[in-house]
Amino acid sequence: VMLGYVNAVSCDDPLTGLASLAHLRSRISDVYRAERQAGTPAVDSHALVVVSAPAVTAPAPGRDEVLTHALHVARLGDTARTVFSGSETIGHVGAGRVVVLADRDDRIGRRVGLLRRMLDDARARVWIEGLPGSDEAAGRLLDELTRA
Repeated sequence: VMLGYVNAVSCDDPLTGLASLAHLRSRISDVYRAERQAGTPAVDSHALVVVSAPAVTAPAPGRDEVLTHALHVARLGDTARTVFSGSETIGHVGAGRVVVLADRDDRIGRRVGLLRRMLDDARARVWIEGLPGSDEAAGRLLDELTRA
């Protein structure tokens, strides 16, 4: 029974279909490991694109509110996936907040602009958060993005 449960555990949040915080954290660690082996800093190769759009109402303990919140976050993730349709990892990190682990290239600014235009919510904020110099600092950054 226990092995059945462990084998069924997914990297995705079952309500939103987005990567879990733990999976996003693991992918960021992978980037730092790969960059350390290649001798190039992760700061230059990747960035976090943060999408923050508060729901109309904050989720309450009721089942309907939790489902409404999950649908809101899933919609944010779908919009982000439309713009970042490659191998980027898109994860749910907090209430109304989605983070994309994306390549830092010459197109990232245009993609963020497109994502802003595609979001219907005028209160939505989208910004690029650079990766810090170390994997440990990146973990603290993710923690902060989760709390804020």
